[in-house]
Amino acid sequence: MILVIDDEEAIRESLHDILSLTGHEVTVASSGQEGVDCFQRGDYDLVFTDLAMAEMDGWEVAQTIKELKPQTPVILITGWWAQLDEGKIRQHHIDRVVPKPFSIDEIFGIVSETLEGKGNRREDEPAP
Repeated sequence: MILVIDDEEAIRESLHDILSLTGHEVTVASSGQEGVDCFQRGDYDLVFTDLAMAEMDGWEVAQTIKELKPQTPVILITGWWAQLDEGKIRQHHIDRVVPKPFSIDEIFGIVSETLEGKGNRREDEPAP
C-alpha cells in the first residue's frame, strides 16, 4: 500500500491515478496530520509527501513516519528542489526527493526501485 500526502488536489489525484495504474492500493491525504493519522491506521510500504503544506509540513511528516516505522521509505515531492539543504534531507531520513513537475515514468521508476529496496538514492544521483 502507498500513502500520498499533498495539499494540492491535482497532485494527489495525479499520483493516485499513476500509482493505481501499476496495481498499487493507494490512500490519499490532504494534509500532513491527516497523512500521519492514515499511516498510524494502515500498513504502508511507501509514503509520498509534499514538502510545503500548512500546519504540518513534509519535514514533520517524514520525521513522524520514521519515528513510527523507520524502515518505511519516504519520498519528498517539492517544487523547491534547488533550495533544499542536503543536511536537512539526511536529518529527516528522506529516502528520495522528487522535483515537481514529475513524469509518469519517473514515478513508475521510483516506486519500482524503492519497493525493491533500491530507492536509497536521490532523483539527481546516477543509477549504479
